[in-house]
Parts: sequence; structure tokens; C-alpha cells
Amino acid sequence: MMETILYVEDDLSLIDGLEYTMETNGYSLDNARTVKQAIRIIDEMREANIQGSRCSRTSLMCFNA
Repeated sequence: MMETILYVEDDLSLIDGLEYTMETNGYSLDNARTVKQAIRIIDEMREANIQGSRCSRTSLMCFNA
């Protein structure tokens, strides 16, 4: 099963490079452009998990650049 990483980034040039690198190494990525959008995505993932989807665990990593 492919791991999915949710990350928050609003710089399009960084998004392109990060997605290319991570996807070629076997990861699936979900991008949120804002923290508010990330919270909405996490809430949707939790709701899907409650309804019996195959959603596995969610890890939240925070980086301050």
C-alpha cells in the first residue's frame, strides 16, 4: 500500500520539485496551500475513516521555514 503524505506549501516551484521527488520514491502526496485547507483535508480523511474507508493512519509533521 502506498503511503500518502499531506503537506502544506504555497510556493508552486517548491510543490513541483517536492512532488516529483517524492512520487518517484513511491509516495503519494496531497498538497494543501493553507493551514485551513489542510485542516479541512484531515477532517475529511477522519470522516472517511469513520465510514469504513481503507484510510490508514495520518501523520502530521510541521516544518517552519
